[in-house]
Amino acid sequence: MAGPLADLRILDLTEYIAGPYATKLLADFGAEVIKIESPRGDIARDLGPFPGDVPHREKSGTFFYFNTNKRSVVLDLKTPEGRVAFLSLVDTVDAVVEGFQPGTLDSLGIGWEVIHARRPDLPLISITNFGQTGPYRNYTANELTMYAYAGEMYTMGIRERAPVTMYGTAALVESGSAAACAIYAAIRASQEQAIGQHVDFAISDSHFGGADRRHVGPIVYEFSKRRTTRPPMGTRPILSGVYPCADGYVEFTGAGTRWDRFQAMLGDPEWAADPKWRQPGAMMNPDLKDEFDALFYGWLYEHTKREVWAKAREARVLCGPLFSIDELSADEHFRSRGFWERISHPELGEVETPGRPLAMPDCPWELRRPAPLLGQHNAEVLAEVAGSVKAPRQRDSAATVRLPLEGMRVIDLCVVWAGPFSTMLLADLGAEVIKVENPFLMQPMTRGSIARPSKELLGRLAPAAGGYPNNEPGPRAWNYNPTFVSLYRNKKSVTMDLRTKEGLELFGRLVATADVVIENNATETMEKLGITYEWLKERKPDIVMMRIPAYGSAGEYAQARALGVHLESVMGHTLLRGYPDLDPSNNTAIFSGDYVAGTQTALAAMMAIRHRDRTGRGQKIELAQAENASAMMSHAFMDYSINGRVQERRGNRSVFDFAPWGVYPTIGGSAEAAEDHWIAITVSTDDEWKALVHEMGDPAWANDPALATNAGRLACHDELDQRISLWTAGFEDYDLFHRLQAAGVTAAPVVEASRAHDDPQVIDRGSYQSQTLFDGIGPYRFTTPFFHFPETPITVRNPPVALGQHNDYVYREVIGVTEEEYDHYKELGYVAMDFVASIP
Repeated sequence: MAGPLADLRILDLTEYIAGPYATKLLADFGAEVIKIESPRGDIARDLGPFPGDVPHREKSGTFFYFNTNKRSVVLDLKTPEGRVAFLSLVDTVDAVVEGFQPGTLDSLGIGWEVIHARRPDLPLISITNFGQTGPYRNYTANELTMYAYAGEMYTMGIRERAPVTMYGTAALVESGSAAACAIYAAIRASQEQAIGQHVDFAISDSHFGGADRRHVGPIVYEFSKRRTTRPPMGTRPILSGVYPCADGYVEFTGAGTRWDRFQAMLGDPEWAADPKWRQPGAMMNPDLKDEFDALFYGWLYEHTKREVWAKAREARVLCGPLFSIDELSADEHFRSRGFWERISHPELGEVETPGRPLAMPDCPWELRRPAPLLGQHNAEVLAEVAGSVKAPRQRDSAATVRLPLEGMRVIDLCVVWAGPFSTMLLADLGAEVIKVENPFLMQPMTRGSIARPSKELLGRLAPAAGGYPNNEPGPRAWNYNPTFVSLYRNKKSVTMDLRTKEGLELFGRLVATADVVIENNATETMEKLGITYEWLKERKPDIVMMRIPAYGSAGEYAQARALGVHLESVMGHTLLRGYPDLDPSNNTAIFSGDYVAGTQTALAAMMAIRHRDRTGRGQKIELAQAENASAMMSHAFMDYSINGRVQERRGNRSVFDFAPWGVYPTIGGSAEAAEDHWIAITVSTDDEWKALVHEMGDPAWANDPALATNAGRLACHDELDQRISLWTAGFEDYDLFHRLQAAGVTAAPVVEASRAHDDPQVIDRGSYQSQTLFDGIGPYRFTTPFFHFPETPITVRNPPVALGQHNDYVYREVIGVTEEEYDHYKELGYVAMDFVASIP
């Protein structure tokens, strides 16, 4: 069966990670992606892992992973012949994607104006570090500096050390996943409305919009003026974090809040029956920590991580083992699900890689061809040009311009982050997203964990959980939870009780009007409610159902409860990130897999609707979050596949072994007050090293001939870090940032959340916008959509939605209930804007 994008052709002029990952996703789902490379090729061809660590431009594991299913054409765009060939290809495609510095295509005479004049219906998507506008538009960036500037790096790690990044290129994979949504949405606008537009996708915008919780810190500060700091070493609440066991480590989250489950996991030992462990606040009581650890550690050291996890799954405790890449490769759950794929490459031989990011049974993902050799397809692609010119679609000048997804209705049954993030992206792009909520049941960790927290309790909670507006619960606290309120813009909310026969009948009437239903609850939740795919199809035969389970709905781990942090552990990320000289219990919990799952759920929903519109068939799609997160660790997976090597933690150092590469102190204040300042500096070429040495004042030590090469610098990385730290400590971080960028050195400040709103690039890009919440709470500055579509503007049409805010609209206009019925549902309590009083 063909993939959902099988009739699309895309020109790909991107390099490295973010752009190629975006186009890889589209290619893997059927699009014909023609990769245009310069005679020197994509820079990723020069990056490992290589077999035996011997560099070879056709044996790069990095290039291989991010360029499957593409064809390579070499064109020298600096020559007239190259430009003519490029424009002839433009006549045959549905989109052009590029990743050059802003203005590059214009300088070559083949920029947006030229493309648009030739193909008025064709979208050009530019994927750049900071976007086409703003004071930083020409600044350079990479995975470390971008995550420092726009991501969540500041809170990662421990207070006594520098902030620490995610593993490898994970942050750029997140942005590439989001860029794929932008590319397809632009194509949809082109094909349905004959609208060609120059889409401006900035990696920095997409990071501020949520790369590993980045959306949370700024709104917490806006609400409460509270800052999130790195924790001191060795401090954590009881039963939250990484614990050692007989053969490694396991990660728990909030197990003490459900002591009955935790007690069952332990086998009901006598000590666990003591009432003191069930007292409110017991898990945050430092006087109990030593006693608890002594008891719990004894049990842990008697069990392997797989045994601990098996008992946790049985007791429904949030837990995950810390697997290494080799353990994951051999794991029977993922093997039995067919997650791994093998394919032969002419230079690398047979290679095994992580496979599908999600399962679309009616139009599946397929690994059709390995990554191409440089220029492998020049002859065949250029020969096709003459016979495949696309006649430009004609735009109806009288037609009203619509958002790309306008007319699509999505029912949101999602919880926590990955699901709500996906539906927010669909809503941003124009879909009508109706969130169905139950006023009799508060979904955990979604609109908060407590419906009516006291002001005293808010002060005891971490900022992300307790940083409510003005540090007050407010009249309806569930509408202002800081962690997730940013995920509810542009949506509608309706309340009904799906646990009852009447509520289920109402929901069925809503389903009959919808295109997509998305849910990411615990695996059995929908089945318990009776909301299966078969049930949905009875109400709407061509419905698309998107399920986002943690580990899939089949296999040994299907019933495992998980948050993003547990997925990170199981998929190898927790062992790969953090300080090399400390054990992983000093890692900060992260949830980066939620971002990738959210963006790819949105992409899958769009692709499935495209398939339905062409075939009349809906389908049930499953995105197993653990499998989906594997792309973020692609370098480690490829190194294991090619070399049999299990990578270890590198801290802030480059997975490509560039040096120096790290995070260094600058003038600042106390880390306890979140006033310490840092700068990320990276050197990937000898010329960049020369520029850095010049900016440091050409000290004698830096002119040692041994440091003239990357190999020499890598050999003394520790000493370089110490010397660079002494130098950076005398500068303000932003001053040094601009100075180094002007000199040609890639650098960026580690931006703590409270400083994000005042950054000149952020202000210029409009990355935050003031909004007033329901009940007149505000105004506060929230993140804005990171899709910049000039002809179909993606804006904040509605601020974060309140519980039940659109009951009248959904019940009366969408479902079509009578006034008598509506009054009846009000009496039953289905129609409400408040959770019932019995919910604390």
